[in-house]
Amino acid sequence: VDTRVQQLTPQQLAVLRQYFLFLLVQPQDHARGSLLRLPVEMQRFASGLLLHRAAAWMPGTSDTTRRFRGEVAELLDVAGGTAASASAPEGGAIGALQLGPAGSVDLQLGGRSWLLDGPEAFFRPFGAALRLTPQERQRAWLLGQLLGNEEARACVVDFFPPAAKWPRLEGPQRLNWLDWNRVPASDRPA
Repeated sequence: VDTRVQQLTPQQLAVLRQYFLFLLVQPQDHARGSLLRLPVEMQRFASGLLLHRAAAWMPGTSDTTRRFRGEVAELLDVAGGTAASASAPEGGAIGALQLGPAGSVDLQLGGRSWLLDGPEAFFRPFGAALRLTPQERQRAWLLGQLLGNEEARACVVDFFPPAAKWPRLEGPQRLNWLDWNRVPASDRPA
């Protein structure tokens, strides 16, 4: 597997990983079981791609998105959220959550997951109603299945055992940079 994976670009590896994960978390048994009907060599290849040590590739983020995520993190720091996990709601962690080949959740706050969306998550031009790109809609669906659906996660664990250690979370909820900026800083929780 390593020899074949080295021939892939990071983007190609990410697409293959996402494809296998999407197959494994499908709600229909026949779709989810399609990998199990493949020859054992192909199953090993799929598992090898998911387990490969290469970091998960993520599309670039804009300065606006980085600033927005930084402001949210700073607010949580000021509120004392990252300083002591005992202050986290329901005893859960606060911060980003890395999920290997599945990507990441921008914010884990107690038992909930959040995606903090910047301009690159939406179609342009930005109007009164923002429209998420298909990639972002699918990302949220995949993360929701991986973190909230035990049956789907059990299928993924067969091919990617580290998924068994991921926390069970609600969501993901979404917050975008425009909604964040509409709330005056003085009205945000402190």
